[in-house]
Amino acid sequence: VRVYGNVMFPSTSDGGDINWVQKLVQQNSNGSFPGADALIKVAKHYRFDGWFINQETEGGNEELANDTIAFLQYIRENSNVEIMWYDAMDIYGDVSYQNQFDNLNSPFLIQSDSSLVSGKERTVTPGANSIFINYMWDQTMLVNSNTYANEIDIFPIKSIFAGIQVN
Repeated sequence: VRVYGNVMFPSTSDGGDINWVQKLVQQNSNGSFPGADALIKVAKHYRFDGWFINQETEGGNEELANDTIAFLQYIRENSNVEIMWYDAMDIYGDVSYQNQFDNLNSPFLIQSDSSLVSGKERTVTPGANSIFINYMWDQTMLVNSNTYANEIDIFPIKSIFAGIQVN
């Protein structure tokens, strides 16, 4: 059983502040991410497997999304701490639930050089280990998620999760 901590950035209507997200993913001039280093240290100290990161605060932009992707990549490159990303913030920094795995949330999981011709080796930079898609999925969206994952060489059974929300 995997044990994850939770980093939750709530919507602004629930008191969230986009500055909190910006502070967590801020990069130092030497290329390090103090927020990532802190998450790595806490996970290692308390011996849990990783973090579930849920960024639902409105007010982001494409720069913040790119900073977040770099932050996730830094964690993967500098530790064995796992990250599960929640399907909320898209690649433009907007909170826009996709309810499936697609081109608007896949860059948080993996970056690849799509300019390379199929069949040739491509450069891949991993971000989060997995993604949990938002709860408003339907059967078609799950099939689309599986198809898209296979198209970009992601093993869906290991990397894409869906569930139900019970309140």
